[in-house]
Amino acid sequence: MTSELTAEENSLLVSGLGRVGATVNNGGGWGARLAAKLLPADVFETEVTVPLPHTETESRVRELFGTPAGPLQAVLGAGAMGLNPAVVTVTLAPDGLEKTTVHLRGVAKEGLIKQRAGREAAQRVADQLLRTE
Repeated sequence: MTSELTAEENSLLVSGLGRVGATVNNGGGWGARLAAKLLPADVFETEVTVPLPHTETESRVRELFGTPAGPLQAVLGAGAMGLNPAVVTVTLAPDGLEKTTVHLRGVAKEGLIKQRAGREAAQRVADQLLRTE
C-alpha cells in the first residue's frame, strides 16, 4: 500500500472533522472542513497475525467496526479525547486454516500538534484483534 492519502480517505476525514467542528461551533463545520483539506496526514500501516480462521477474524473486525457488510473500513475517534477522526482500513489474508494475516492502515489529519491519530487508531484495532477472550 502507499503512504499517500487516498481520495476516499481524504473525503471521510474532511467530513469527520467537519462534523466535529459543527458540534463544537454550533453548526459551523465549514471552517473545519476547509482547514482539513489543507492539513497533512498521518499514515500508518502494520500487519498482525491473528490466531483465528479468516471468517472468524472478519466477523471480529465487522463487530469492532459495526459494519455488517461492505469494505472493512471505519472512521474511529482518536487523538486527544477521541476528537480526531481516523480512518482505519483492514485487509485480511488467510494464513493456513487457523490463522489470518491482518493488514491495518490508519490515517488521520495532523495539525501543529502531532497526535499520531492514524497510528493510534490502527494500533488500537490490532490490539483488540489480538486479544484472546
